[in-house]
Amino acid sequence: MIPLRGHRAFHTSRCAFLAAALLLPFLAAADYVQTNITETPNFKLLPGIASVPAPVTVAPDQNWIGIDGAWNTFTLTIGEPQESVRVYVSTASQQIWAINRMACISNTTDPATGEITALNVFDSDCELSRGYLFNSSNSETWQQKGFYQLWIEKYLGLVGNGLYGFDWVGLGRAGEMGPSVQNTTIGTLVTANFWLGHIGVHSKSTNFSVFDEPVPSYIATLFAQKSIPSLSFGYTAGAQYRKTVPHSSLHITDSCV
Repeated sequence: MIPLRGHRAFHTSRCAFLAAALLLPFLAAADYVQTNITETPNFKLLPGIASVPAPVTVAPDQNWIGIDGAWNTFTLTIGEPQESVRVYVSTASQQIWAINRMACISNTTDPATGEITALNVFDSDCELSRGYLFNSSNSETWQQKGFYQLWIEKYLGLVGNGLYGFDWVGLGRAGEMGPSVQNTTIGTLVTANFWLGHIGVHSKSTNFSVFDEPVPSYIATLFAQKSIPSLSFGYTAGAQYRKTVPHSSLHITDSCV
C-alpha cells in the first residue's frame, strides 16, 4: 500500500495493529479467521492488489496490574499446550517477554534464626501479581536458545538475564483469539527489574550472536505471513485512574493494540 497525498500515513484512533502478518493460524486457535479488506482509507492499493489483510485489534484485559501504577494488560497464549500470560506493550522491544515460573519459587526462612524451613515454595500471590507465568519445560514446542542479557532498559540501570527460546505465541484471550506465530523469539524472566512481560511491537530483528542469522521480529513475521497489512501499529496505555485527570493534559484512553 502507498499513502494518498495530503493525509497522514498512519493514525492511532482506530486502536489497531496495521501490520500485515506475524501469525499463522495457531493449532489451537480455531476461532480465529483471517479476513481481508478492499477499502483502505488514506491509502491506495498498488496495481494488481485487490485486497489486504484487515488490521488486527486486540482488546485489553479487564484488569489493572503493576507495581508502578495500575495499568491495562493484554493476554498472550504461549506454547503447546497453551499457557496464558498478561503483558504490557513495549515499543522499544521486538520480542515477547514472559515471566518464568522460577520467578515465583523461593525458600522460606525462619526470621528469628535465619534457617531455611522450606525449599522451593511456590508463591501464588507472586504469580497473579506478575501477570501469570510461562513454564517452558511444559511446552512441547519450546526450542531453547540459552541465557542472554535483557538490554532494552540497560541505560536506566535495569539489567538482568533471560532464558530465551522459540515457541508459538497467540494474541488475545480464549474466545477472542487473534492470529498466532510459530517459532517467535521469547525471553523468560526471573529478575524483578521487569515485573511483567511484554509484547514487543518494534520491527527490528534480534541478533543473538555474530554467528547466527538475525531473527525476524514478532511484528515483522506477522507482516511476512500476511496476517496484518503493514508494520504499523496503534497503541494507547490505559490507567485505572485515568478519569481523575483532564484528558486534554494526559491524552489517556482505554488500552488498545
